[in-house]
Amino acid sequence: MSINARARVVRIEDAIVITNYKCMYSSLNKLKICELNPQDSTAYQKIMLYRHPFNRTVSCFLNWMYQKPLQKKLFENNDKNLLSDTNTYGWLIPILYETSEFDFDTYLSLLNEKKIKKLFKMYIEILPKIKNKDAHMSSQIEIINLYKYKIDTYIDVDNADEIKLLEKILKQKIPKTNKSKKRRKSKLMQCIEKSQKIRDGIHVIYKDDFDSLPVTRCLVD
Repeated sequence: MSINARARVVRIEDAIVITNYKCMYSSLNKLKICELNPQDSTAYQKIMLYRHPFNRTVSCFLNWMYQKPLQKKLFENNDKNLLSDTNTYGWLIPILYETSEFDFDTYLSLLNEKKIKKLFKMYIEILPKIKNKDAHMSSQIEIINLYKYKIDTYIDVDNADEIKLLEKILKQKIPKTNKSKKRRKSKLMQCIEKSQKIRDGIHVIYKDDFDSLPVTRCLVD
């Protein structure tokens, strides 16, 4: 198997593990994998890795609308052609730039000023328009519906005890990749806690995940 080969559905021994972007996709693909995109079989335990929609929304925003564009100093860019290049600023910037309802100039100004809470609110407001344009933002259960899996075990990747259970099943330690700064995560989770409008917005956007996943925790650790 190619060292660069990746998939959101893999088989590790007798377990088929299903994940999503921003739900341990990168970490999963660093493990010793037996098969990519395996055929379903009753002989294999099906494990779904998921996150509370609040956590996943925060993580996606931080990585792709805040941290990477800030690091690359997007607000100093004078070449509009680069805004369509996913290799420069990531996959989200071209989507935002091409969405007529999104105020890109205001976004650049707020990014330059590091107004993280205002930027997060912008993201929540535009999310219903763009959530299906990339799998990082789409509902987590879409992958289950696509493959018609009957899930045996759900693992909340933000729950340390459940990760230990997963490592026991897979007989491998799981590396952590693409981590956001805890201080920034905490600030945005507080923003969600304090704003009924934001909570309601995320509930509406990801209603299918709230209805289908065993969501019991609301805050990042």
